[in-house]
Amino acid sequence: MAVLRVNNVRIAGFAAGVPHNVVKTVSTTDKYDDESYIESVGVREKRFSNEFTALEYDEEAAPINLGTDGTGYDAIIRPGGGARHPITPQSLELVMCEDGRMRHACQTRMKGMDVFAFGITTAPKSIRKILKECDIESEDVDYVILHQANIKMLETIRKKLKLEEDKVPYSLTRYGNTSSASIPLTVVTELKDKLNGRRARMIGCGFGVGLSWGTICFTVDERLVISELQEL
Repeated sequence: MAVLRVNNVRIAGFAAGVPHNVVKTVSTTDKYDDESYIESVGVREKRFSNEFTALEYDEEAAPINLGTDGTGYDAIIRPGGGARHPITPQSLELVMCEDGRMRHACQTRMKGMDVFAFGITTAPKSIRKILKECDIESEDVDYVILHQANIKMLETIRKKLKLEEDKVPYSLTRYGNTSSASIPLTVVTELKDKLNGRRARMIGCGFGVGLSWGTICFTVDERLVISELQEL
């Protein structure tokens, strides 16, 4: 377990252009009637403020849990176009994939069931590890912010951890899966009014490509500043 200690979190805003870039790498043969697929690429293309989330180093702050399982490297992958397999004319030739859809090597592909199984197994374990490291119970946490993958996955994780619905806010019903911006987006859109002017203990848990995960427990206080969401 890798440990980094942070405190006094100031959420100022974030950049969320990732879905726009993700959509560019998706095959036109992929269908948007698949709920998990729609949520995985983002139901809308959104761009927000290019400010960022700042974390201040603090020896006394709670730990974070980080990990990667490289055996799942191809669960979410774009095989071509990178340093290992630079783009060539052959990279753009369409081939039949295991799911029966045509894609070329520079288009993203995902093993949905593998990713789902990873998420509902690893996220709860990582969160429990953080609770243990902090010597607290889930009842001591005000909010658990999960990466907004898809609603079935998030509900399974929430129920595994026996968390009340009001402790696990969702933004994906409005914005889909916004990739690395999904946790701060959820804080800004779902918790802004609830967090302003008060102290709260929170857990953030992200998971995805790699297959990788990261969980952090942190406390915000009345000094927290959350910007207004800017939709362009």
